[in-house]
This record gives sequence, structure tokens and C-alpha cells, in this order.
Amino acid sequence: MIGAALVAPYVTLTGFVALALEGGVGVVAAWGVAIAACCVALPIATGMLAPVRALEIAAARLLLGVEVSDAEVIHGEVSWSTRWRSAAWFVAHVVVGGVIGTLTVVLPPAVVSA
Repeated sequence: MIGAALVAPYVTLTGFVALALEGGVGVVAAWGVAIAACCVALPIATGMLAPVRALEIAAARLLLGVEVSDAEVIHGEVSWSTRWRSAAWFVAHVVVGGVIGTLTVVLPPAVVSA
């Protein structure tokens, strides 16, 4: 459910950006640019941040009950492979959380109304 909470700001921002761009580039292009920027590029960039990496490691340790090693540090900096791996896990966390959150909100009323 953490992923479901994390997906909300990206989806909300996508709507605002699309509305801001509609007048200049058209509706379809505006939504395409907004989705690419806010739902793809921004979560990847967010996943590369050190605090997000630390949060994901702490969540994995707590939820899985296993010891997850800290980020690989080379010459005092985190390697790019570690950053990309962190971004991939963060994006997966957000996508799976968004799908599960949507199903949790949409599916019960649909079943009841059917």
C-alpha cells in the first residue's frame, strides 16, 4: 500500500501538466508529454535519490525480514549501477502499488454493483 500512496502525486501532477500543455500542442500530444515526464522520467529520477534508496532498503529489510546490503560505494560515491537498480525497484514499487491500490478502490464497488 506504500506504493499506492506514492503513485498519487505522480498521477495528479500528470493531470496538471497535461492541462497546462493542451493549448499549445494539442490534447493527445499534451497527455503523451505529461505521461512521459511525470509517470516515467520523474519516478526514475526520484528513485535515484539517496534518501529514496535508503527508504527502499529499510522497507525491504523490514517487510521481507532479510538483511539487504547497503548501496555499493566507490570512491565515496554510489555507483551508477546502484542508482539505476534503486530507480528500477522504486518504479516497480510505485507501479505495483498503483495497480493494487486501484484494484482495491475500484474492484469492490464494481463487484457490489454487478
